[in-house]
Amino acid sequence: MTKWLENGGQYSQTRTMFSRIRYKLFVAILIANALLLVVVFLSASWMFSTSFREYLDSNEADRLLPMTRELASVYQRHGGWDWIRGSRDRTWNRLMREYLGVGPGPPPPNDGNRRPEPARDEYRLDRPPPPRMERGPPGVHPGILLKDATHGLLVGPPQRMSEAYWIPIELEDETVGYLGFVRRHNIDGELDRLFAARVKSHLAWLLLGMLLITALIAVPLAGRFVVPIEKLRAAMHQLSSGNYEITLEKQGSDEIAELQGDFNRLADTMSRNLALRQRWIADISHELRTPVAVLRGEIEAILDGVRKPDQVYIKSLHQEIMRLSHLIDDLYELSLSDQGAMNYQNRELDLREVLAAIIEQQNSFFETEEITIEFSAQNGSYPVFGDSRRLQQLFSNLANNSRFYTEKPGSIRVKLTRSDDRAIIEWSDSAPGVSDAQLARLFERLYRVEKSRARNAGGSGLGLSICRNIVEAMQGTINAAHAPLGGVSMTINLPLMD
Repeated sequence: MTKWLENGGQYSQTRTMFSRIRYKLFVAILIANALLLVVVFLSASWMFSTSFREYLDSNEADRLLPMTRELASVYQRHGGWDWIRGSRDRTWNRLMREYLGVGPGPPPPNDGNRRPEPARDEYRLDRPPPPRMERGPPGVHPGILLKDATHGLLVGPPQRMSEAYWIPIELEDETVGYLGFVRRHNIDGELDRLFAARVKSHLAWLLLGMLLITALIAVPLAGRFVVPIEKLRAAMHQLSSGNYEITLEKQGSDEIAELQGDFNRLADTMSRNLALRQRWIADISHELRTPVAVLRGEIEAILDGVRKPDQVYIKSLHQEIMRLSHLIDDLYELSLSDQGAMNYQNRELDLREVLAAIIEQQNSFFETEEITIEFSAQNGSYPVFGDSRRLQQLFSNLANNSRFYTEKPGSIRVKLTRSDDRAIIEWSDSAPGVSDAQLARLFERLYRVEKSRARNAGGSGLGLSICRNIVEAMQGTINAAHAPLGGVSMTINLPLMD
């Protein structure tokens, strides 16, 4: 078969530089990657914002650790939290002013024993102060809360307790209270917002660059995916034009490669069907020409006075007409079975009785041909649902096939058995046998084992084809094999009724 290469044949003429499916594939890849990158951007932005807020909260917690140690010392000095209950103690105001920069009065001077007070903005939780950190009454910071070891609120608005980040206040490995601050819901600081915006901007440009790279990769990738489809399209045009010798070079093991293999099988099947059809027409023409030529010669001889129209020649003409009629009937039956239009009048039958009747009917012909037939069957009934006339035609064709192609003297053995819900018929005859190649072609139409055999020595070559169609119409199977007697064995498998 002709190899259909990319750089040869009419493929180079039918292939276009760009195809609609290539554009569709390119756009599909680009859209899929764009959606993926959008999801990545949104997810990364959310994760960054969440992680950055947690980082800021962690920094604020670290800045408040000195205050928790100071509160632990005050707690130990006063023996509890009574100093802050009821009204604001000056100690709390001092701590708020020292660590958070809120509260009345100026910050106390550094006497050398107190740690230096950093700049105001260093301790504030809000740089610059967000709305939630605006100052309240003296000594009260809206973002700072304090509760005792039993989680009783000492300082701060109760409604903000669920939003607070709590830092344990420990004294000698014992938690005596909790200092809390309200978690951030947004990035409030101007520098923080600028940093977050810059990170997201860099991320967006990075993803846009990745999308551009994806587009550059998708162009040749889409073209590579489309190349085998374009080859297949061009080959399909050739196939539809009647070039059944075309074949595609199978590459890979994906679905497209499987499609290429299916196309090659289709082209091979159509090529074989074309050859079979041409041979079928030639064989039919030859089969019809032979009796017509004989009839024409006999009639012309009578018209020219070469032969007299006596009983002998009229009988010869009648024999040729009967053979021609038999061939036409076989062709008609075969065409009906191919179309599924063969008439079947199915009913419950006993397969053993039908087979025995045909053998009894054909027995006289076998005796004339010096052929003995032996029939055996297992005990029991063999109920099948079928057409009695078609079953008789099936067994008659098998009998005629054995009679025509069995050497004299010969023998035929017919055996009927059952296996579960199936009836098995083995029809075997004696020599001559056939080769393995000939055995595989026995059910082909108009096929004879010996091409040189005269018509008066054999049938039309359609009998076994009709047998196969009848068996398959009854949901059965028929197979040919070498027979132990030296000839051919036909095995028929038919379903039995329950």
